Amino acid sequence: MLCDRCGKNAASVLIKQNINGKITEYNLCEECASHTTGSLPFDTILKNFMNSVMGITGVGDVKEKENKAVLKDLKCPSCGLTYEGFNSCGKLGCAECYNAFRKQLLTLFKNVHGSASHTGKLPARGGAELLQLREIDKLKKQLKQLIEAEEFEEAAKVRDLIKALS
Repeated sequence: MLCDRCGKNAASVLIKQNINGKITEYNLCEECASHTTGSLPFDTILKNFMNSVMGITGVGDVKEKENKAVLKDLKCPSCGLTYEGFNSCGKLGCAECYNAFRKQLLTLFKNVHGSASHTGKLPARGGAELLQLREIDKLKKQLKQLIEAEEFEEAAKVRDLIKALS
């Protein structure tokens, strides 16, 4: 599909505008999109989005500077992709990157999706078992909180529920 504005380059950006309930869509190339989005190149917009999602914004914070220094040195041992490289393009290099950047990806997933674990549909086969495992995990967390709060009677009830489900 060609760019709706210039008609020359391949469209790679979809921009939707909602003006008074009327939705208009534009398929633009990166060059035309950069003019539409306040003269920022598309890769800069993506990088800014990734940084805002990861919580790496703010100026002058000492802890943030330390985190950036650590992230700058973070590298996948398999493909050699740096975290900075992932952060700029938004793509991982190999399957091992998930392990190398695990902590940062979990934070990213929590910020984007609200959770780092899948909570969507379950398969027809084995779905009941997965639900039971999730319920047991939830009860174990609750048990830990009750013990820390020294509510031992409630903790015993939760312990019994865990035993019944196991």
